[in-house]
Amino acid sequence: MESTENRTLVIAHAGCEHTVPGSAENLRRAAACGADVIEMDLQVFEGEVYLAHDPVSAANRGELLTLDQAFDLLQDTPVRFNCDLKTAETMPEVVRIADAHGLLDRVIFTGEYTPKAQPDTAGYHHFRNTEHLGIVAPHEPITREKALRLIDAFQNAADRTLEAYNIEYTTLTEEAAALFARAGVPVCCWTVDDPERLQRLIRQGIYAVTTNLLQKAYEVRGN
Repeated sequence: MESTENRTLVIAHAGCEHTVPGSAENLRRAAACGADVIEMDLQVFEGEVYLAHDPVSAANRGELLTLDQAFDLLQDTPVRFNCDLKTAETMPEVVRIADAHGLLDRVIFTGEYTPKAQPDTAGYHHFRNTEHLGIVAPHEPITREKALRLIDAFQNAADRTLEAYNIEYTTLTEEAAALFARAGVPVCCWTVDDPERLQRLIRQGIYAVTTNLLQKAYEVRGN
């Protein structure tokens, strides 16, 4: 997967543009704004996948959108889907549902993704959360030494679906960003709602950025 015409991919954060996260309005608004990718927080409950950040129960499942419904809603758009897994057991169900809809090649996994050797033919992609590699702790700045270890891990990954690193933007130091760029390691930053930082990252040509500020992102990047 390549960024749009070598420009930064804009990923619509769940709840972007002041909408309710995981709602039909959220998905429609993100698609209407021209998002390249739409993030969906996903949980599985009794074999069904729901758009939800927190655990699903019998009491609240009726209030939630299912992944099937979300795919039906967005099937005819060109948007890709950032399926943010809140539990590792959600992934097989997402693969099953996406494959049934013929959308597996438009899926990007983040979150509780369990890496394993996967060929290019797996169909989907994933952006690996750096804090899940045991190299960088959550919220810890990425030093030169840790950046080099992350680069080595990326270049030697057995999982061929690995597309980019998913990094909390406050932890991405200027030195680490330069090292990743020099090594050709794509980076996605989340969740960037600081207008100045958003502008700087896009102008520096970062691979992808997750944001609630879609209009600002397009203003900086250009359409």
